[in-house]
Amino acid sequence: MTRAVSVALKGRDKLLEALKRLPREVKGELRVEMKRFTRDVRVQSTRGHRFTSRSGNLERSVKSEVSRDGTEGQVYLDTGIAHYGPWLHDGTDPFVIQANRAKALRFVSGGRFVFARRVRHPGIKPDQFVYNAFDRLSPSLSERMDGAYGRIIGKAGL
Repeated sequence: MTRAVSVALKGRDKLLEALKRLPREVKGELRVEMKRFTRDVRVQSTRGHRFTSRSGNLERSVKSEVSRDGTEGQVYLDTGIAHYGPWLHDGTDPFVIQANRAKALRFVSGGRFVFARRVRHPGIKPDQFVYNAFDRLSPSLSERMDGAYGRIIGKAGL
C-alpha cells in the first residue's frame, strides 16, 4: 500500500463523547458523510490521472475506507491489485533495466524492434492523482462536515 490520503476530524474526542449519547441512526450521519467524501475522492482519482490505462487495474486499485465512528477516512492504492501503483503515483528516480533470463531486452523504438543487454530508464514522473483529487475536493469537506454536525446537533437537541 502506498502512502494514503487520510482525513481526521478536528475536535474528534469531543465529537466521540457526544456521539456516545446519541441514538444509533444519528451516529450514522457522520459516517455516511465521510463515506461520501472518500468515495468522491476515490472516483475523482480514477478520472483525473495522466497515465495511459491499459488493463484498468490501477483504477480498480484505488480503495477507500472509513472508521466505524466516521471520524476518519482513507483513500489508498491497493498494491495487491496493481503492485506498480506507488511507482506511477509517486514517481521513480532513473534506473537500469537489465536482461536477466535472456541475452537481450527487446522493445519497439521508432517503429522497429531494438535489442539491448541493458537500458537506462529515465524514471517515471509522479502522477499523484489521489493527492490531486483530495486537494480538489477538500474545500467541500468543511461544508459537508459542518452540515453533518448541524444535523447531528439538531437531532441530539444540543
